[in-house]
Amino acid sequence: MKNLKNALLLKQLYQLRQLGYKYTSATVYKEDEPDLSLPDTLEKLKVQAQQCHLCELSKSRNSVVFG
Repeated sequence: MKNLKNALLLKQLYQLRQLGYKYTSATVYKEDEPDLSLPDTLEKLKVQAQQCHLCELSKSRNSVVFG
């Protein structure tokens, strides 16, 4: 659960940096948020991978190789 929170926070920071922000206050994710669960099927994991924009590769990719 902690790794997922860190990944979500990192994603938010990368997005803000791409928008030109230099500094921001960290938003703490609450434990009771239902969105913090990991996908329980391969199909859900595939959808999540297709929507991921954490790395620079996501800007130039045409498709996600999943398997």
